Amino acid sequence: TLVDLVLDGGAAVKVLIQDVQFEPRTSAIQHVDFHQLRMDEAVEVEIQLEFVGEPPAVKELGGILVKAVTQLKVKCLPQDLVHGITVDISGLKEFNADFKVRDIVLPKGITILSLTPEDMVVTVTPPRSDAELAALKTAVEEDVTKVEATKQKAPEEGDAAAAPDKGAKAE
Repeated sequence: TLVDLVLDGGAAVKVLIQDVQFEPRTSAIQHVDFHQLRMDEAVEVEIQLEFVGEPPAVKELGGILVKAVTQLKVKCLPQDLVHGITVDISGLKEFNADFKVRDIVLPKGITILSLTPEDMVVTVTPPRSDAELAALKTAVEEDVTKVEATKQKAPEEGDAAAAPDKGAKAE
């Protein structure tokens, strides 16, 4: 989000907050890095996706919501920047239904850089069966005694790594 930064009563300057450092014990803001923008040049930033709605496949069928993407790398002019992009997932009505990048309604002037239109953003998967859950609880037993360790070979006298410097005199 663009911020108007005013220093010593001067004119407001459009900036982006680049980084914020917090005091570890109190979580108080300790330092903020700003990035000044030119309003006539496009910028590349990451914008968070804000998921709204509850998919019927999760609410009624007990599915599991899987978010594959939570932010997008975009390019736009600074005045077109938004704090977040809303993704309405209430249309996911059955298992394996998905929401792709092409389904995102982008605000004016924003172009996605990081993904293709066919990339999945979010999907609903069926819950695991009792048999699948039981299989996850079984202990994996591997015989580590059959694993052989490999040892790195030390450089020999004839190797380039052990060769003396060409400028050095031999004694």
